[in-house]
Amino acid sequence: MRKALIDTDGTRVAEVVAPGREFPVAPPLRWLDCPDTVEPGWSWDGTSFSPPSPPPEPPTKDEAIDGAVAGDPALRGLVRALAARLGVSEATLVQEIKSLA
Repeated sequence: MRKALIDTDGTRVAEVVAPGREFPVAPPLRWLDCPDTVEPGWSWDGTSFSPPSPPPEPPTKDEAIDGAVAGDPALRGLVRALAARLGVSEATLVQEIKSLA
């Protein structure tokens, strides 16, 4: 069994130490007994500890390119201008960019 330091919001584990290694803290921080598996970043719901949610999957290459073009007005304008200069549609140009990336 280890000791978890519960953060000021009362729901997040800020630190985990071996018993006897706790240091003085001011309220609302507090130390709680916790299982050996608990790590900083875990959650405390007032009854039990739970690990953080796994990070989201990174976007695919195509999703990243689509997001960049859609979210950046300057890049969107560059794609529009280049597509017009090449005489192709913006969609065709973006597909070509994806095939080269």
